[in-house]
Amino acid sequence: MNGQALAGDFAGCLCNLETIARHYVREFVTVRFQPAQTWLGMARRTSNGREILINPGAALADLPYIFFHEVGHHVRGHIVIEDARRAADLVDDDQAARLGRLTPSEASVWTAEIDRRETEADAWANDTLAAFEAQHGPFLAAIGAAGSGVVQDVG
Repeated sequence: MNGQALAGDFAGCLCNLETIARHYVREFVTVRFQPAQTWLGMARRTSNGREILINPGAALADLPYIFFHEVGHHVRGHIVIEDARRAADLVDDDQAARLGRLTPSEASVWTAEIDRRETEADAWANDTLAAFEAQHGPFLAAIGAAGSGVVQDVG
């Protein structure tokens, strides 16, 4: 360990992340940590509703962007299919492996669609994080990860 603060060191902030996600998505979103090998964050819909998984090994400094990127997938309507897999089964979920199960023509179409969705989520995350911080101050302080306590009212 290099002494770098990790997202998973701040599990007490998950309820604040859920409150912020609910503000933007307009419905309840479960946010939790899930160790993973191939991803930092994942947005999905399960039989229990919307969910954002965050790799607890991600650098804390990256948490604001990771979080808003995944919220952006929900806000932009990218998450429409229910995922029945357990979160623990997603440890090494990999886009290349998923695309490898498709025919070459299907993979070509989905690669372009995935790229479009990722670009949209990136843009939404950048814009929304900047707006959030302009109104509420540094994101990590607002969620209590920098010692500030409870998140401010974002309603």
